[in-house]
Amino acid sequence: MIQEVAEYIGSHWDRYIGALVRHLQIDVIALLLCFAIAIPLGYLCAKKEKLAIPVLNVTNVLKIIPGVAKFFLLMPIFGIGLTPALIALVALAVPTILINTMSGVKGIDPLVLESAEGMGMGKFRTCWSVELPLALPMILNGMRMATIEVVAGTTIAAYVGAGGLGDFIVSGLSQNKTVIMLAGAITVAALSIILDILLSIVQRRARNRIQ
Repeated sequence: MIQEVAEYIGSHWDRYIGALVRHLQIDVIALLLCFAIAIPLGYLCAKKEKLAIPVLNVTNVLKIIPGVAKFFLLMPIFGIGLTPALIALVALAVPTILINTMSGVKGIDPLVLESAEGMGMGKFRTCWSVELPLALPMILNGMRMATIEVVAGTTIAAYVGAGGLGDFIVSGLSQNKTVIMLAGAITVAALSIILDILLSIVQRRARNRIQ
């Protein structure tokens, strides 16, 4: 079966590479949006309890809604294409990064913050030079899990016309051809494993630096 999949990919190389590039483009855009939203918001929630309560309530709702449902709920509003796919992926991954960022910042020893304040550091410098570096392993853990969620979730984006490797899975299912479906599924699985390993290494190095 693996040989058949390889032969299929080889005979449809241009389409395969196009789908792979599109998949990665969606992943990168979605993840950058997630990082830009979740990390600052997670930091603020760790510092302000009044903000944390409603934000966590919203994230809990987002986590309850299945990934597939997020895509199809957005279609009547945003139609098909990249926009509903990105919104759904951001809604899927933001809670993971946000919660890990909050945990990382809240887990910092208060004595460390008092020492920073005693050295004359302002809030911004303390955040940038002390809190974020110390919280980085937890933030990276959230980023690693979110990356896997986005890479896997992007396969569903094919159902809303965004393209990517999910096109092979959709085609394989509609034509009842396992080889076509596996061409997309195996690549997505391989991407997830590779990225998980790479980000695990980065996370381990970040943890070792602060120990």
